[in-house]
Amino acid sequence: MIRRSWLSAVLILLLGFSLGCSRLTSIWRGPSPATPIPSPGLPSGTPLPGPTLSPSPISSPIAAATQMTLTVWTAAEFASSADVLTQQLEEFEAASPKVRVAIQLKGMEGKGGLVNLLTTAAPVAPSALPDVAIVNGAQARALAQRGLIHPWQGLLPPDSKEGLFSLAQRLEYQTGEWMSAPLALDVQHLAYNSNRVPKPPLLWQNVLTGEELYLFPARGEGEGLDTFLLQYIEDGGKLSDEEGKPWLEEETLNATLARYRRLRTAEVLPPEAVKLDSLRACWPLYLSDRASMVHVWASHYLAERAKLRGTSFAPVPAAGETHITLGRGWLMVLVTGDPARQEEAARLLNWWLTPQNNASFCRATGWLPPTHPAFEQWQKEDDRYHHFLEGRLKVAVPQPVLPASWAEALSKAIGQVLGGELTAQEAAAQVMAVVRGG
Repeated sequence: MIRRSWLSAVLILLLGFSLGCSRLTSIWRGPSPATPIPSPGLPSGTPLPGPTLSPSPISSPIAAATQMTLTVWTAAEFASSADVLTQQLEEFEAASPKVRVAIQLKGMEGKGGLVNLLTTAAPVAPSALPDVAIVNGAQARALAQRGLIHPWQGLLPPDSKEGLFSLAQRLEYQTGEWMSAPLALDVQHLAYNSNRVPKPPLLWQNVLTGEELYLFPARGEGEGLDTFLLQYIEDGGKLSDEEGKPWLEEETLNATLARYRRLRTAEVLPPEAVKLDSLRACWPLYLSDRASMVHVWASHYLAERAKLRGTSFAPVPAAGETHITLGRGWLMVLVTGDPARQEEAARLLNWWLTPQNNASFCRATGWLPPTHPAFEQWQKEDDRYHHFLEGRLKVAVPQPVLPASWAEALSKAIGQVLGGELTAQEAAAQVMAVVRGG
């Protein structure tokens, strides 16, 4: 018991110093010199700058004790939207005089990442945990599987899910319960040099018989593996069996791997592609004319769009008539188990999900709204790209998830096929041996 108490005290102290003392540094400050907006490279734990407003008057120690501060952990990527968040939270607090909100920026991956911090602190330092966190889909799954978050149902109005895009509905991590709520979405599509490619290819056959270089991450890891699985799904492949258990289909694997090999032998896939595992890593090669077509996230395209000349957009090519795409999102999860704090956290989430607030939030972050009403306020009626994105949101599926051993085997197989070490049929059989072995 003594040892546990000692460990708890040490961990609380370490969290306080290494993570920015989230309970002590709130974004709400009294009048002070303007604070510069931090860049996305901020160290973990840096707080978002708050408005230069005088704190609400507190007439007595009793009033101070009854005031609640909700702590939100999220990624440093949200630093760029600090002004909009500040404005929205000012309005939220004006309607909730006893509640303050402190947003803390955290690392998202690895040992110092959000999931690792929550996992480490939960058993021995629960007072160091936030009330809610804004995470990606993989993190939401990990937190739910470890029992570190609570369901939202019963806390939000019955109509909270109305108007959600199908992607947003599928991103909600569920184990029979509503475990996460989408705040913003993103989808993949094709960007192409319209000076070299007057008509973008809609089918993979058009890519294979074309003369222009086509770039996507082909390494077989990270987003490179996602890209392969997108093609596998477009080929009709299933990721689960009739009972909902993970599964892969050997015949479809063979077909998708064979296409990868044909892309390489037809010399329409740039040699650098086999070393890349993210869409962001592909973009500089496209800008330097190493390829005429490239896969891109809508959020990245939106950020670069004003500077682009001669670049247009289209769906990712498909094997047949169905043109699906991959999507991702930022999700809010509920960490606190305290009923009073859960109620206020639900009010905050509901505030952010109103069409006007959510549209403003997504314009600031450069992501896409998760609901049709918010998207209508976010888009420009005469903008062809915004209408295109609405169509992509309707057919997007979440980034696929495979058991770790399957993902490792498939990654290896992709590399062996692209390198000419195995035929597509041999590589597919090799992967299925791992799948059947569990």
